[in-house]
Amino acid sequence: MNLLVIVEEGFEDTELTGTLDLFHRANNLFNKTTFYNPLGIEATGAHKIVKLQTTSNINVDEYDVLFIPGGPAAKSIRKNQTFLNLIAKFKNQNKLIIAICDAPNVLYENKFIDSKTKFSSFPINDSVKEISNRSKELVSISPDKKLITGKCAAAVFDFGLAVIEVLGGNQLAKLVLQAIKPID
Repeated sequence: MNLLVIVEEGFEDTELTGTLDLFHRANNLFNKTTFYNPLGIEATGAHKIVKLQTTSNINVDEYDVLFIPGGPAAKSIRKNQTFLNLIAKFKNQNKLIIAICDAPNVLYENKFIDSKTKFSSFPINDSVKEISNRSKELVSISPDKKLITGKCAAAVFDFGLAVIEVLGGNQLAKLVLQAIKPID
């Protein structure tokens, strides 16, 4: 399996690195991880902890999962038609989309999440706070398991473990949890 990560200037460092760390602990759940930005820029996280070189040259057919970290970067993603077209391709090909914090709001606002599908997201503004299908849970998984959303940076471990469970099974998720949380 291959993972494509949307990276825009101001992504939430913790959401990206924490999630990727869990994937690494899951016996490298993904064979390949690519950081995508249509401009191929060097993007810096919101807290200036992580700086990544991105690529603008991808073939969507090579990727199985799309990951959209949140943070201030989500404001730019909302307005970037290239990013929105990429998300649409994943959705139309029935591939897994995972998003955390403000990124699920971007998906909802652009109708990638319908009004019946529960999703978790950071409450950015009043219009998103009042959406009936916005869950209070840290993580939501759509019934078809093609969308996994996380509420905020504090949900990173639950979010990453949910993705691992969906893709690698319950046993693998338990092994990763035991590696980060010793049982006394």
